Amino acid sequence: HRSNVPLANRLTVIIEIIFSVGFVLQLLVWLSVVGVEFDQKWLWLGALLTVGMTLYSVLTRARFIGLFSQVYLLVSCWVMFKICIEPNPKQYATLTLIPIATMYLMNLGIPIAIARIGLVPKIIHAMVDWVQLAYRIIAAALGLLWIHSFVPDDWQVLVFILVGVAFFAVQCLRSGREWEWAALVYALVGYCTLIIEFTGKIASWESLLAIAVLFGVQQLARRRGNEVKVPDGVHKWLILVGGTLLFTWLSIKVSVPGDHSLHTIAWTVLGVCYFGTGLGLKERWYRLMGLGTLAIALVSLVPIIWQMEPEMKIASFFVMGLVFIGLGFVYTRFKDKIKKLL
Repeated sequence: HRSNVPLANRLTVIIEIIFSVGFVLQLLVWLSVVGVEFDQKWLWLGALLTVGMTLYSVLTRARFIGLFSQVYLLVSCWVMFKICIEPNPKQYATLTLIPIATMYLMNLGIPIAIARIGLVPKIIHAMVDWVQLAYRIIAAALGLLWIHSFVPDDWQVLVFILVGVAFFAVQCLRSGREWEWAALVYALVGYCTLIIEFTGKIASWESLLAIAVLFGVQQLARRRGNEVKVPDGVHKWLILVGGTLLFTWLSIKVSVPGDHSLHTIAWTVLGVCYFGTGLGLKERWYRLMGLGTLAIALVSLVPIIWQMEPEMKIASFFVMGLVFIGLGFVYTRFKDKIKKLL
């Protein structure tokens, strides 16, 4: 008699699964029969059905109905994908956010629902874990698609970066490797978009804000080292990448055909700012980056001097030689203090 108990429990679970799948598919077929096409209506209808049936499963403890009802949300996501790849999807910008928001809502609500239902088999726990992970990955991918489809080109870089920062903040609050990967993917897409803008000689203030966000995140991670574990090598790369991007942005912004003098002035000011920031923040790589930028500014004088009259050219190179001799003397005289400063 006891040996038949596990078999009876398994049969009960199998029957419940069959009826739950049948109910979910029957409702899906009925909607199709009554004329509900797979168009923009499913953006809100699929999300509504999923949330509603999940709440129903919590109240009635119909565990498998809640699990299989997620298919409606997946249909909603598929409809969103089709709309986003259409030529002119702008009119559906708000509606297409519903599947993404619902996925994050379900990701937070599923553990609460499981706890409320109680006595959930291990197989459902394993499936729910995979569903949550899949939801986070799909929602992040759809978010990239949404930004590309609906955000104006000038704002895309900044929005990509800000969403990446939001994922980074979530990772600090809710540990999970997928949050880190989402933050990294959004940041990479954002800065790759920025590089594409640079190749087109575009330097907008929105992209400048995106670069400033990179410096801000680096400093925030540095100041909260006890809570955010970021290797020192990552800090160096963040500073170097941010500095290179800002250098490129400034070079494009002050670029005037046939006149390179503004480049020299801008690079000099930028180098001084880097060095001063390094002293204030006690960041060695800011100071090194400042010296490197000043060196580039100094070298950029050579083409300008080369176009001068012979007498001015000789005088200019003589002055530059005196400057280098002076720098060598200062370095030899105060070598220990300079090494400590750098």
